[in-house]
Amino acid sequence: MQAILIFVLVVLLLAADAFIGGSRMAELKKCPFCGSDNVAFTPDEEQLLEDTTTGFIWCHGCDFSSDSFYSEEIAAEKWNRREKE
Repeated sequence: MQAILIFVLVVLLLAADAFIGGSRMAELKKCPFCGSDNVAFTPDEEQLLEDTTTGFIWCHGCDFSSDSFYSEEIAAEKWNRREKE
């Protein structure tokens, strides 16, 4: 339980840093599966103790998550790809 709370706290701190003036978070398209716009880059739990941005895109609408990528920019680029628009 404590590990989950720490994970949530770190995610919130990273999001706050990006919102307040850290690196600008990439804009993500809606989930291609459920249409929700409640999607976010989420750091990998295993990587939280290291200095890294490895993570995945998680849809809070349908609970789908992408593969893990080495940066938020790469994850957003892959997430935002659509075969036809």
